[in-house]
Amino acid sequence: MLTPNQMYAALVACEGYAPLPLSPSQSRKLLLCEWRQVGDKGVRVGNRTYNSAALQAYNKQPSGVRGQGKRWPIRFDPYAPRYVWLFDQRQEQLGKDPWVEAEFIHQDLIDGEWSQYLWQTAEQAFLEAGGPEEHEQRERDIALAVSELRERARRGPLDEGHLARPGRRTGAARRRWRRPGRPFTGPQPAVRPPDPDRYAGISVPDPATIVPARSLESPAQFFFPDQGTGLGLSDDAGVAVDGPAAVGGTGERPSPDAEPPAGTGVEAGVRAGKGLRLALRRASTGIADLFLSGLPAPTDTSDPAAPPRTAAGSTDEDNS
Repeated sequence: MLTPNQMYAALVACEGYAPLPLSPSQSRKLLLCEWRQVGDKGVRVGNRTYNSAALQAYNKQPSGVRGQGKRWPIRFDPYAPRYVWLFDQRQEQLGKDPWVEAEFIHQDLIDGEWSQYLWQTAEQAFLEAGGPEEHEQRERDIALAVSELRERARRGPLDEGHLARPGRRTGAARRRWRRPGRPFTGPQPAVRPPDPDRYAGISVPDPATIVPARSLESPAQFFFPDQGTGLGLSDDAGVAVDGPAAVGGTGERPSPDAEPPAGTGVEAGVRAGKGLRLALRRASTGIADLFLSGLPAPTDTSDPAAPPRTAAGSTDEDNS
């Protein structure tokens, strides 16, 4: 026979579970709990007094929990003991908010967040210095000690002369404390500055103001008389086209020996084209010679032990 916990564990292992986020009311039920009675000055938790107007409604009232009498469950967070919460189960049964919040009465002296460990450290130093036993004055002095510890932690380590009280500093202890350096935050990454914009300051041109390029004054095929059939040039701007280049719209390609039509600059263009072709041929020949001169000499792969070959019809007497 299984207990309810064992049965629950078996079902979770078989079916799994869906985690759900907890509400603030459910999260407070997981905090530390102490049973305390509410008095005229509030409730004491961890040698501290908490009080509020809502908390006074439970002053000396029975909690309704069997065996607890007038003591109520008080929940608090040791990492943030600024507030405590009284839990009223009767309000929860009515569907209302069951939590009653109360604040530390000397919180204005601390002015910030603190923890249970910081309070215990200040309390131990206070008792070692022979502090008073009165509750109200004791809590006030410990709250001031907590505030001083927070301030020292914020400023960092100081000189020994500054740690003493101002009225007791004499001689070398009166020197001013040195402010600590900036905390180390790691090496600064090298940031490359952006490249300057080459087009900065240049306005967008107006297409209406752009002057079109000048076309050739004569058909382009007359500047390349050595080209055969295949890739040709158009008549207007020397654009490469497929097929034979047309002359005058007839669709026929002139022969290389044909004379170009008379016109301004045609003869000079033909002479310039021939000079360019001759220069390209010489350049290509020089590049080939340079490439061949850089190659290693061919190695002799013939067999050195083989006898030399003689011509057909020759005899040993002739060779001697």
